[in-house]
Amino acid sequence: MSNAESKLDIIKVLDITGDFLKKQIAEDISQSTIKQLESPLVGPIADTDRINDAIEIVMKYKQSLEDKIEDLKKTISAIRNTIDTLWGRLNKHKYHLVSILVHDGHAGSGHYYSFNREPFKDTWKKFNDFTVSDEKEEIVMTEALGGYENASAYSLVYISDEAAREEVHAKPIKLLDVTKGEETEVTIEKQHYSRYLSPPLNQEILIDNLNFRDEVEEFRFNAFSKSVVDLYKQRYDMVTKALQSKTAKYPPTYLNSFGSFLKYDPYFEYLLKWYILDTSLQDVQKASDNDKTKDFSLRTLRNHPTLLQKLYNLLINLPKPFLLEKLVLTSQEENQLECKIAEYMTEVPIMIYTKFLIASFINNKWQDACYATKMLFEVRKWGILNLIFKK
Repeated sequence: MSNAESKLDIIKVLDITGDFLKKQIAEDISQSTIKQLESPLVGPIADTDRINDAIEIVMKYKQSLEDKIEDLKKTISAIRNTIDTLWGRLNKHKYHLVSILVHDGHAGSGHYYSFNREPFKDTWKKFNDFTVSDEKEEIVMTEALGGYENASAYSLVYISDEAAREEVHAKPIKLLDVTKGEETEVTIEKQHYSRYLSPPLNQEILIDNLNFRDEVEEFRFNAFSKSVVDLYKQRYDMVTKALQSKTAKYPPTYLNSFGSFLKYDPYFEYLLKWYILDTSLQDVQKASDNDKTKDFSLRTLRNHPTLLQKLYNLLINLPKPFLLEKLVLTSQEENQLECKIAEYMTEVPIMIYTKFLIASFINNKWQDACYATKMLFEVRKWGILNLIFKK
């Protein structure tokens, strides 16, 4: 007999006990035999009166239990009816699970973290202190269900389907950023929840978010700023060595790159260093940053004085040839740089047509030589005009 089959409910046990006691009365058992029988419920059976008392107690206890069981059945039925009624009302309204708060530990101590996702997406993110990582749904549900080490969910957050769709189609709102001493309009994506907050609390949250954004940008910038300085030194050395080489090259070395073109004129040494540092900053950022929409350059860093100062602090410790007096160009220097770029863009075509002209003369292709001469005059003429207009 299995364990399940061997177990008897309490009512059954009481019935068996009552039948047993009644059988003792029905049988004409001698008094001596009765005294020898021992019952774990009623003690030694001495006489018929005592047996009847025991039967009455058992039957009363049985009736009491049956009443309680009946009450429990009615309570369970009422709860089920209530659940059915509530579910009948609520099942018309769809909800989405968007956040699971998990406690890992015991009643007296532990650690808290959360899983979050956007509505209509299957991707979850785990927020554990300052670490945010992607997580598979099966892992999320395993940890939330409990039984996984000491972790289990202690709070679930749902949003209605209506709110979820509103979240998806929410339009950006514009708020004022007053954290830097001036009012600047800031666009906040999908923050329609803000309308439920009081203006002071809304502004406080905005300031916290903006400060957090600045901290994130500073952390990301620090992660690759040293690589920027290393690349800057490497590129500056390459430009310097290329112009110092005595090996004859065609086209001329100063036309091989815009950096070499600037280095060819010592007057523009500062613009050369600034240009190399700017391109190094942009190239390292693009290669190392997952956020391709972020544009770090020396020009955009003007709006981030803290980051600009951090970069400058790395540069002031470099040997003298690499030093930069400042990282922000004046308007005049900006114009000079633009003019040198235009000049370089003119010199390159001139070099190409000059090479074509010489090759045409050598091969006695006089028609090609005439065409190359005409194009040289055209390029030179328009190049000079561009420089004049830029100035």
